[in-house]
Amino acid sequence: MGVKRTVVLRLLHDELNRQIIPVYFNKSLCELSQSDDHVNVQFEDGSKVTGDYLVGADGLRSTVRQRLFGFDQPTYTGLTQTIGISDRIDQLDRSTILNVYGDKGTHFITYPFNSKEACFACTYREPIANNESWRSISNEQILKFIQECGFAEWASPVDKLISNTSRLIKVGLYDRPELSTWYKDHVVLVGDAAHATSPHLGQGANQAMEDAYYLIKLWKSNIDNHINAFENYTQLRKTRTTHLAQAARRQGEARVCIQAEECQRRNEMLRKNINIDDLRWVYGIEL
Repeated sequence: MGVKRTVVLRLLHDELNRQIIPVYFNKSLCELSQSDDHVNVQFEDGSKVTGDYLVGADGLRSTVRQRLFGFDQPTYTGLTQTIGISDRIDQLDRSTILNVYGDKGTHFITYPFNSKEACFACTYREPIANNESWRSISNEQILKFIQECGFAEWASPVDKLISNTSRLIKVGLYDRPELSTWYKDHVVLVGDAAHATSPHLGQGANQAMEDAYYLIKLWKSNIDNHINAFENYTQLRKTRTTHLAQAARRQGEARVCIQAEECQRRNEMLRKNINIDDLRWVYGIEL
């Protein structure tokens, strides 16, 4: 079962409020500098903040990453997803994840959010990248997608989920080149800012939370030596997140393969319940 991002964010926000930790919205970092003991940042609204450390968790197009290591572009994977939320339908059990593999390089996946709603994603090849803004498209664009996409003509439950959607988001799928280090002086990166991945293993938010767990754990054990904490954190996490990004790429390519031989090989593996990767190392980890 999946969990809505809004639910996770609400839980985090409520916990911050419980601990009386202030949260500021609509802040966009534009400048960053460091001294021997402090980090100084400026936001686009003109406000400035000085602190002991800065944790850059600002996503795929991280400004903190750019200020630390220079500008580098996220890598478009050649795949696009249209993601929707729809009413649950009786054909899908509460715990079911359904994958449907189509022709011409198309893939459909759906899984439940709760007893009433399900999420779905239509993956297909598109040569020109779409921005990953994660903003809903208009009602007119929803109707156009339903009318023109081949997915809407697929058998039930695919057609029902798409026709009953209440919200659609279209995004290009990106990852990033591996960084040799995730920190510089008093600033450290976590999540997509450090190791963005395409979503085919469902590990984007998960890896950010793993980062947070290990960063805090190592920082506590190196309270007087943050450089040692940041280095140990980077070395501990880098191999796993790099392998995950590579495996997610392979999963995406296998889902939307076009050549007959590739599709036949993938289908044979699916019939034998063999994944393209042994994914126990992804989901079976104990922190």
